[in-house]
Amino acid sequence: MNAGALAASASMMVTTTAFREGAEQLQAAAALEERMVALQRQATALTQSLHREIGKLNPEQELWRADTSPDLDDYVNEFAAEPGILRLAWDEDRTVLLSRKVYATVLDLVDAPISARRAVWRKYNEAEQAVQMSRAPVAVDQEVRRAQFVLRAKVLARRAAQFTADVLQGIHSEQAFIGQLKVLKDRAGLSNRTLAARLHDRAGKDAPAASTLGDWFTGDRLPPVGEPVMRMLIETLLDHLDGDLDAELLDRHMHLWRALIAQRHAPDLLASPLRDAVERLTWLQENATGRSENYQEGLNVAISTLKSFIVTGTPAGQKPKKTSDN
Repeated sequence: MNAGALAASASMMVTTTAFREGAEQLQAAAALEERMVALQRQATALTQSLHREIGKLNPEQELWRADTSPDLDDYVNEFAAEPGILRLAWDEDRTVLLSRKVYATVLDLVDAPISARRAVWRKYNEAEQAVQMSRAPVAVDQEVRRAQFVLRAKVLARRAAQFTADVLQGIHSEQAFIGQLKVLKDRAGLSNRTLAARLHDRAGKDAPAASTLGDWFTGDRLPPVGEPVMRMLIETLLDHLDGDLDAELLDRHMHLWRALIAQRHAPDLLASPLRDAVERLTWLQENATGRSENYQEGLNVAISTLKSFIVTGTPAGQKPKKTSDN
């Protein structure tokens, strides 16, 4: 299987995982919605039962008292001009729970005994509790929307992670690595100031300032920092991803950063032993009197080649290889 097929397979795997996780959340939201529908039906049934209980007291026959009995409580008089509101209290087809004051008015109008009042208020409390529990259609809708949003976010994050992993494989220079860090910063929606604030939360006064970050992201060489600071920077840039993606990409970035640092110092590491070799060959050249021409020519070529390699990184007469970051 070629690299493209492997990348496609990996992308399909992470996308499938994201869909499975999102589907589980949508299933949970659907179960919640089903439960809310059941509670709404229960609230309707309890409200109708309450209205039937009040209807047993024959309140219609006593409705006239609301307009002729001054000894009733003041709140009864509120409904004297609106008897239709009171009639809703014993309408079995009415499925909306009314104000407690309406039911209290009806009980006073019929001068209901204590046992009847207790039965009514018991049913009212049951209906009210069911209504309160069922009044969450907005919450259910928000839960479904949140699950859908999380699903899309997971899919996009995993696709971005796979794309980033593929991009890292094509980075071979410090400038390209800096460009990748800038892409992560832009993708996370972070300004230099915001990023500096988050780094300050992690490292306090040891965190780089916003101006320093600006210099880093506009430069063409890796910033002069150690591994702890670079790790903290990349961790912050990857904070918007899931934990497993965050950790995997962090390792990939740090591995590439170490390779680029080693690549930067490779000429310096080679220079010292090469200079020692040049000094030794030069000594041999100076003491080559009486040796063959081939011997002396060989020393000249060797010395010239090593000196060129120390300066340019390539042997004399050979052009440096171009490195592509694409």
